[in-house]
Amino acid sequence: MKKYIAFILMSLFIIPASARKRSLDDEKVINEIWARPDMPEFKNYNVAEQYKNAPVVILARYQEFIGHVKVAYMGGQMPLRCTELYRNLIKINDNSAIRQFSTVEYMNNTQNVKQVVGIRIIKENGSIVEINPDDYIKISTDLKNRRQKNNVTKIAVPNLQKGDVLDYFIYEEKEINHTHERHFYLNDNAPIQQYRFHGDFDNNLMTDTWYWLPDSIKAKETLNATKERDHLDFTLKNVAKREKCMQSAPFRENPRFRFIFASWESRSKCKELFPKLEYGLHRKGKEERPLINLAFSDYDIAFVYPKQYKNIYKGASKYISQHPGLSDKQKADDLYNYLALNWLPNGYTFNDQKQFFNYFKWLLDNFKINRSYGIALDRYFGDRKEALIKSDFDRIVRLNDGTIYNTCHNGLPCAIDKSSAFDGTEGIFYNAENKAYRYNSCDDYSKLIHKNIPVTPAEKNKTTIVMEVNIDKDDIHALDVKRTVSATGTVKKNYRKQLGTYWQWDSIMRNHFGITTSFQEDATKSKAFITGVLDEWIVYLNKEAFNQKEAFDNEAKEYFANHVKEVKSYKIDSYGLFEKDPAFKYNTETVVEDMVRTTNNSKIVNIGKLLDDMNLNALKKERKADITFKNTFLDSYQISFKIPSGYEVMNQETFDKNITNKCGSFVSKAKVENGQLIVNVDWQINNNQFPASEWNTILEILSGFKSFTNTSVVLTQK
Repeated sequence: MKKYIAFILMSLFIIPASARKRSLDDEKVINEIWARPDMPEFKNYNVAEQYKNAPVVILARYQEFIGHVKVAYMGGQMPLRCTELYRNLIKINDNSAIRQFSTVEYMNNTQNVKQVVGIRIIKENGSIVEINPDDYIKISTDLKNRRQKNNVTKIAVPNLQKGDVLDYFIYEEKEINHTHERHFYLNDNAPIQQYRFHGDFDNNLMTDTWYWLPDSIKAKETLNATKERDHLDFTLKNVAKREKCMQSAPFRENPRFRFIFASWESRSKCKELFPKLEYGLHRKGKEERPLINLAFSDYDIAFVYPKQYKNIYKGASKYISQHPGLSDKQKADDLYNYLALNWLPNGYTFNDQKQFFNYFKWLLDNFKINRSYGIALDRYFGDRKEALIKSDFDRIVRLNDGTIYNTCHNGLPCAIDKSSAFDGTEGIFYNAENKAYRYNSCDDYSKLIHKNIPVTPAEKNKTTIVMEVNIDKDDIHALDVKRTVSATGTVKKNYRKQLGTYWQWDSIMRNHFGITTSFQEDATKSKAFITGVLDEWIVYLNKEAFNQKEAFDNEAKEYFANHVKEVKSYKIDSYGLFEKDPAFKYNTETVVEDMVRTTNNSKIVNIGKLLDDMNLNALKKERKADITFKNTFLDSYQISFKIPSGYEVMNQETFDKNITNKCGSFVSKAKVENGQLIVNVDWQINNNQFPASEWNTILEILSGFKSFTNTSVVLTQK
């Protein structure tokens, strides 16, 4: 019997005769990485006592990033040659964890010169089974499809068993022009016994590095500058498992690390243009380092794209001249929106907010709009003094009336959407006349101009949901729900991005600015797109009507927790792009299943399920760090349920709730009027950040919300 079992186990791991043979080059890389002597932690398969009962443990994780300058070309731009190694050693303690790690997944990237994956399993008896990834590719998408969202390769890991140790790595070589930025989240869905990072860069490549860790994680950093190389190394031990957190996510418990590196040959030109930018503070505040990348970003904008500047300025000048008497805020709103409109048809590469910021402030300069520039400091950057020299800090513009513009273009932008990303944080501003970005070289943090960015009141981030509800005529267990949603403030951006389309938005903006040409005409005239790409865009835009239907279907499924039988109709009434009509409004008619139970003489209708549900159990965990919401908000529900003929409501008082405290409130009230059960609900969160000590206070509000969603109306026959 033992021989029979052994034969079966052995046959499971025999590579089939038809297996693909790896290239000699890939084979060389794989053998070199498995044999590397500088990773001894990958030979230790022991699980620490504290993780003995964990379903899975990451015994070791190693990440390595190495950057080299290649050969200069294209008028002084210097491409970078980078290699990255990501390796994991994972112990499977329980069968429940097998599915989680039965697939190795990595992103495809057009910048990659090479991607090599190595996978092996160490069995409990010490034997090592190596897998050829090419034999087990489950999904591999093609990055050449520009709008493919899941550009990944997934590799199955066969025959993974309880007690196994999975050892795998992903090795990549890349060629990158200008700059490169990498983010690392240092925890995972399983505890990590040891995490180690190593960075190695040509001198002055690493223009900015930082990492922020909670006090519970101890790390030691050493950054040594030599004549030829910069090095960055740190090690973490016993990194706690990442907990699932919903809207109340305490992001501070999500340790992160980021670094940016860049290289420019045209330093002499940058020094000439921006002499005060030649040096800035090192991230530790003790030595000077070049900040050439900052200067180059302005040099790039000012001298490489004069045609785009000219086109935008000409169009904006015409519009403003046709609308005399506009206030500075109205001009700034329209300039922002005009710029946001033009980036698409003119092919501008606003892939980051640095470019958008420079275009926007250039327009403000030329139209003599009084304002100050500034940076907003992310509340998770750690030491704010160190954050001052970030090359891609978040730029903002502040008008004299206090209006603040977040100058990032993402997500169908609109100037009247006051971003809450920086609410409650600190901004460091300087006057428009100060062209030198002097705060970058200021060694006295207290002398900078500090202004707190106020938190948006919940009432300004209001969403009103009005519902007309009837028992469906074709299904006595379903409800027919006509829902009208009106969102104002920051919260409407998500609706517009999720449900809106470029062609609708583009049409609205062109009408507002009096632009008679079409997107296609503008794009053809400006010759902004390379051959074939414009045609791809037109095909994509023509498909948006179909994509929008799918978006509304998904929105309804998400809202009603997948109980959607049918979305009968949908329509966007307003995009909320202008002050005279500031709300994003849409309406849908949806049939929702499993909402009504019927007995001999009564009906039980799940009215509470007409509110978005939440997983309260996932939120009840103790919070050790600050609680952060995306923004303040006020959600107001107005539900009118038509009572079926011959029935009456028995328990309307169960819908009456009032939970109000310093963090927010949940208030609901029900009444019967004109043959309808009318239920009104208001729930709000007053701030976007709370100390951990107030978590239980917030839970009172969330518990009230959850209690309401579990409430049904009981109808009995008269």
